[in-house]
Amino acid sequence: MKPIILSLFKLLFSPMFFLGLGALWLATLLERRIIRSRNEKPRLIWGDHPLQNNQYWSNSLKKCDYKSVTLMKWTQVYQNRSTYDLFTDELKVTGLSFLDKYLVFFYAPYIAFTFAIKNYDIFHHHFYGGFLSQTILKKLEAQILHLMGCKIVITGVGGDFYRYNKIVNNSLLTGFLLCYPDQALYDNERQKRINYWVKHADCIMNGFQVDALGRWDVMPFNMVCIEKQSIALQTV
Repeated sequence: MKPIILSLFKLLFSPMFFLGLGALWLATLLERRIIRSRNEKPRLIWGDHPLQNNQYWSNSLKKCDYKSVTLMKWTQVYQNRSTYDLFTDELKVTGLSFLDKYLVFFYAPYIAFTFAIKNYDIFHHHFYGGFLSQTILKKLEAQILHLMGCKIVITGVGGDFYRYNKIVNNSLLTGFLLCYPDQALYDNERQKRINYWVKHADCIMNGFQVDALGRWDVMPFNMVCIEKQSIALQTV
């Protein structure tokens, strides 16, 4: 029965959900135009690919008095729910636990994106894309964010950026082929995502990963960091 119930729920609620979503985005657009006219300090969000450094970067900016939060869709095998601030399946829509459970199950990317545009101004993503990267709106995500008055910062993780046919260093390529041989099959898919964000991102910080990158806006450096306090605690 459960698959049938889920299918009926999606069939019945999808028209209402997307109609309501459009109205909410319009209301958010009008609200944001008023809020941003006050020249308040920008609010920062990081997600939704769970790179550990997202939390480190966010924590650092919190210490500089920015409102900053990480919002992820899942955890890596070496992480847990305490690693990040929020997860998409924790977001509330109606306040009714039964209804929210199914809404988040079917529409998590749209709910996460809506939560983000209502509450934050600068979006930090990787070349995988943002909260809408797995939806039909993935090729319009940057345009919608800019319409809302939001800014986009893109950083490279590795798996989102390296195209094996573009790597200059043969030693590096050999290492990737030994460890991740199947990733050579996705060069074209990665290139399309990179082209999109190179065109639409407000800032690209890609560290030392610059092979065939069309642009970067900060001089190449290694922006990956380690939280010394956590390391110290683990070694005591």
